[in-house]
Amino acid sequence: MKFLALFSLVLVLGAFQPASPDQTETIYLEGRIGRAPLTAEAPELLVQICGLKPGIAYDLMVVAVTGPQLWQIDHLSPTGFQQGKGGKLKLEADQACDWVKISISEKAFKSPVPLYLSYRGQQDDLQGDQKLLSPIVTDDTAPVDSLIQNSFIGGDCFEVFNIVSQGESTSIGSFFNGATSIGFDEGIILASGDIDIATGPNDQANASSGNLSGAGGDPDLNALANFDIFDVTIVEFDFVPTVDTIQFEYVFASEEYCEWVGSIFNDVFGFFISGPGISGPFSNGAINIAQVPGIGDPVAVNNINHQINTQYYVGNIPPGSSQLFDPDCAGHPTTTGPSVDDCQYDGFTTALTATAAVIPCSTYHIKLAIADVGDGSFDAAVFLKANSFNAGASAVAQAVGTPDSINVIAEGCSEGYFEFTRTTPDTTEALEVTFTVLPASTATPVDDYVPLPTSITIPAGQMSVQLPVEVVDDLIAEGTESILLALDVPCLCSDPVIEMFIEDRPTVEVLLDDMIICSTDTIALAPAPSGGIGEYSYLWSTGDTTAVLLFTPTSGLDTLSVIVTDACGNMASDTALILAEEGPTAELTGDGGICGADSVTLFVHFTGQGPWVFAYALDGAAQALLATDDNPYELVVSTEGLYTLTSVGDLSACPGAVSGEVVVTAGELATDLLVNSISCNGSADGSILVSVTGGTEPYSFEWESGETTDLLEDLGPGTYIVSITDQSGCSAVDTVLLTEPAALTLDFSIDSIL
Repeated sequence: MKFLALFSLVLVLGAFQPASPDQTETIYLEGRIGRAPLTAEAPELLVQICGLKPGIAYDLMVVAVTGPQLWQIDHLSPTGFQQGKGGKLKLEADQACDWVKISISEKAFKSPVPLYLSYRGQQDDLQGDQKLLSPIVTDDTAPVDSLIQNSFIGGDCFEVFNIVSQGESTSIGSFFNGATSIGFDEGIILASGDIDIATGPNDQANASSGNLSGAGGDPDLNALANFDIFDVTIVEFDFVPTVDTIQFEYVFASEEYCEWVGSIFNDVFGFFISGPGISGPFSNGAINIAQVPGIGDPVAVNNINHQINTQYYVGNIPPGSSQLFDPDCAGHPTTTGPSVDDCQYDGFTTALTATAAVIPCSTYHIKLAIADVGDGSFDAAVFLKANSFNAGASAVAQAVGTPDSINVIAEGCSEGYFEFTRTTPDTTEALEVTFTVLPASTATPVDDYVPLPTSITIPAGQMSVQLPVEVVDDLIAEGTESILLALDVPCLCSDPVIEMFIEDRPTVEVLLDDMIICSTDTIALAPAPSGGIGEYSYLWSTGDTTAVLLFTPTSGLDTLSVIVTDACGNMASDTALILAEEGPTAELTGDGGICGADSVTLFVHFTGQGPWVFAYALDGAAQALLATDDNPYELVVSTEGLYTLTSVGDLSACPGAVSGEVVVTAGELATDLLVNSISCNGSADGSILVSVTGGTEPYSFEWESGETTDLLEDLGPGTYIVSITDQSGCSAVDTVLLTEPAALTLDFSIDSIL
């Protein structure tokens, strides 16, 4: 059985659905063993598997048609995550549909990648005697192309195309549970009636679904029957074999047994193959390969039965059946047990093998056809064993190299290998695969690699096996050399050669740039390695082992080095100088007051490397940005208020620091002369004290008399003039008149003497 790939985006309402990656697919499981084709358009895809039987364990495996077998498969469910191993997964089905994730690393992915999801379920959930009582089960819902490609074909190593059918849809389908009767557990069935007639028990002497197609025709079946045929069912297709002999297994069954043996009702079928090297009497020079072994007569009711070629006949009539009383059934055996319980047909052949000699890589056509003869009653069927149509190799091969490349290995590095994988999920027997190293290979055995054998065996129970390629590290620069391997029986005619390339020991290089940073920065140092193979590892002079180093400078100049090693142990190193620059500073100094229309000059002092760009504020309001090469810079202002610096920068682009503030005041001076008057005429004990407000301290004083203090003492009468100047140069002049009291006069007279 095979999967039917629906290739559609499906939203399962009310059921678990994981978050969608770039690609989602749905496949439908039709049977117990099969393989579903997929095409990976992204390195991760979700696959919904439907048609599972709860209680059955399924072995799943991802097989890449081309490229490395590096795919991973994991089970996703609402209750947890089950990780697969080596592209394989055992899934315990607990529902009809379930999810798996198929993925590969971004580095190894090359779009698109054709894949197959192979599966093999346990026999089924029936055990022991219960299994023996299970009848053949049929299903006519699968498309014909799926039946051929996913059930009948054994392996995928040859092309199959132009699949067409003729007849009723109910006359073609799949079957399983046939091992206890016809000898095949599963496969496809073609019938001259409804395929569900096959289901046991055999409780009818002449089971038939009626005249399905009426009198109909096929020239090749007509030629075999030499009588009218009815209910024709045909499946035909083209294929390109890669082997020189094709074969498949089948069983023919009919309700004409046993009472109509030897009559005109000789139900007939044929496998008609045509193509290069074949010349026969049927359409397009075809021959019929459904033949009685050793005789060459076509397989039919009259040619294999209880009277002739009995070694190839199996009777399936239970005791007491009415047809046993027919004279033509004389000597027919009676049957009891599973066969009668499981299958309705009254008789069938043993398992037979159809074979044909073909020319590899040529196109052939095969027609599988069956019909009733004489009338449309008493149905017949042919059972085709699942996966038995073998026209190609039993295994495929691929070259697996370094992590960076699918099929390249390097001297002095980990070895690559050729991997041989079965084309079918059947691992019951060991499989020998033979191959040849082609003369066109440029690598020389012994000199460049350890010689390879000419065959390898995939052990029973294994899907694949690896053949190591041991490369000789000769330290000679030879360029890229090749090992070209071809399977003696290739998988595809279009690409039969598997290439493995050997490169010289790779060199690793690394570049770590010098950097100029600010002393307050923390930087991320990321070396740029190139060359080598696989992932890189890092060792810094600080002891760190990360690919990116976060570094904060500890001095004006630091030295850092890194050693980079590839997966093969090849190393390279580099050293970087890290110069940590300090940011600039700016300090505002000066003071003063503004006198009238005058201005005040403030000074901005810098450190760092000019030119500088700075900004300042007046009473908190930002002013225009200024740039200068001058140090100090003279900042001329004409407005009173609080001046502060807000930012500074220089060529280092490092953040700067600012300091200093200056208050510029109005420059108008107000004076008040405090006078102590002269006490007596003629005395010199007067004083004048100058009191100043406004302007900017300190003040300087200059009296007309030359004194330079704010206080004059021991003054006599007179006019005193003083000039006052503040720090900003604003000045004022004041005058005071110091007077003295009038002189005392003595006015007396002499009275008469008494």
